[in-house]
Amino acid sequence: MPPFHRSVPTKAKVHGAMHNITPASVLEPEGAFPKYFPGTKICGILGPSSHDVDTLVDMLNAGMTSARIDLTWGPVEYHKRSLRALMEACRRTKRLCGIMVDTLGREIFVKRDVELDPHGWPYSGSEMHFKKGEQIVLTTRDTTAQHNLLPVTYEGLPDMCEPGDHIFIGRYLCTGAEASSCFAVVQDVAGAGKTCELGA
Repeated sequence: MPPFHRSVPTKAKVHGAMHNITPASVLEPEGAFPKYFPGTKICGILGPSSHDVDTLVDMLNAGMTSARIDLTWGPVEYHKRSLRALMEACRRTKRLCGIMVDTLGREIFVKRDVELDPHGWPYSGSEMHFKKGEQIVLTTRDTTAQHNLLPVTYEGLPDMCEPGDHIFIGRYLCTGAEASSCFAVVQDVAGAGKTCELGA
């Protein structure tokens, strides 16, 4: 087969939507294009600081296009109220907003006594402080959380760990809350409890 040769010279074409765009023009402020959909999506998280209708109205007017709720924490009724507030905020602003539901599944929690704030969000009124080298026990027994004894919600945890394993204890790893986190090294597995030495 003979080699293919293009007989008609070609050149780049400028599409209709970009016919007035030049390298310098992208640096100049431009008005809104009502006929175009927004290309940038902004996701907001519904939580204690963004629970009321007025705050959600401000978030929608600022450009929020989707909202996330985290079902792994907090009562279901709290999240229902958040969604109802979002629906009212959408009605007031006449803006649509997508909803993302975080259904990560049941996480392993330290069982602690919590209270509900006026909006129904759970919080613990006391803090726990740990130092490097201290001994703590993670247990599946139904007991009260203390400084060196942390009851957890998953009964199968002892079967998953061996001496030398590392356990991360804290809040969410990627949200910048590492000031309240620590790593523990499993020293021993005994019955329904685990003795751990805190790492750095």
